[in-house]
Amino acid sequence: MEGDAMNEKINASPFLRSSLNRLSYPSFAKLLDTCANINVDPPLTAPVSPTLRRVAITMEVSRRVVTATGTPQRLQGYAERYMENFAPWVKSQGGWENIVQSEEALECD
Repeated sequence: MEGDAMNEKINASPFLRSSLNRLSYPSFAKLLDTCANINVDPPLTAPVSPTLRRVAITMEVSRRVVTATGTPQRLQGYAERYMENFAPWVKSQGGWENIVQSEEALECD
């Protein structure tokens, strides 16, 4: 689901907004897992790490849910907790600096 469509859907439905406000951490994590597992159509043209793709989707969906619901503290805490799952991968890549540099090199090719 594209970001703008996600915002419109959340903003158009008081029930959905209310449900997102009441999410528990396990439900929030399941939402992120579900969004990250949706196939991209058309497929990405540049080679992208599946883990990096999951990180990007996690950040974007989290930002949109936090912004749309107006409950930044609790849901932001959930997002931070979920992002900890990626810490070993980030470390194995040499940190965020190396990840950003390698992705910038792909964009310039």
